Amino acid sequence: MKETGELIGWCCSGIKDELPWPNREIMYAVSKDHRGRGYAAQAAQAMIRYLFDQADVEALCAVALVRNLPSNRVLEKCGFDFQGRLEIEQDEYNSYVLRRSNGERAMTE
Repeated sequence: MKETGELIGWCCSGIKDELPWPNREIMYAVSKDHRGRGYAAQAAQAMIRYLFDQADVEALCAVALVRNLPSNRVLEKCGFDFQGRLEIEQDEYNSYVLRRSNGERAMTE
């Protein structure tokens, strides 16, 4: 939080071997006291913009637990396209992909 310097969440990117191409994943989390205020979408959009503008990345992937509706909405709001479901370590996830051309369009909407 700008006002307090409190860490309320995180956002990062990395290679996730369990995922099909593109396996450069973005991920995020916001502490329970600060959810529902748009911080996850804001952080994800900043990470997407950085990776598409500054890194040699053509596509990103993301997964969200099927039951985590808010996280699925964040990914859809950021322009990710639903690819299907997959299982990782006995949990079911929705899988998403965002290509550079779609990401640039989503960032201007």
